[in-house]
Amino acid sequence: MNPMIGQKIGWFINRSLKMVFILLVVFALIGAGQIGQYSSSADDLTMKIIADWKIENPTQAHLADMYIEECLNAKYRHLNESIPLEEDGPISHYECGIDIGAESLVVEIKAANDILKTVAWPLSIIIQK
Repeated sequence: MNPMIGQKIGWFINRSLKMVFILLVVFALIGAGQIGQYSSSADDLTMKIIADWKIENPTQAHLADMYIEECLNAKYRHLNESIPLEEDGPISHYECGIDIGAESLVVEIKAANDILKTVAWPLSIIIQK
């Protein structure tokens, strides 16, 4: 085999691997950015729904405040302290809201978050809702 051909093949493989690596890094960065944006959008939507719910239900505004404090701010363990956290396991924000008595708020938040079903490419390749 001609040494020049071997050098050209080696150069081509080296360049190709570098390009693939760069493309993978760019793809990962775009995906991470989209995950952050999706999370921010979901959080903003949740806070908007809570604010609207407080206006529509002024007599139960304390439940919305409790939901924010106990469920969204991650201070919530479980209202039934007789169940150790290890046995009960982590619970969702929705379960937390139901436990504090804010079922109607949880229903509205779930419905609003279902609106965010579609995500843009390339995140749509990873997340299938």
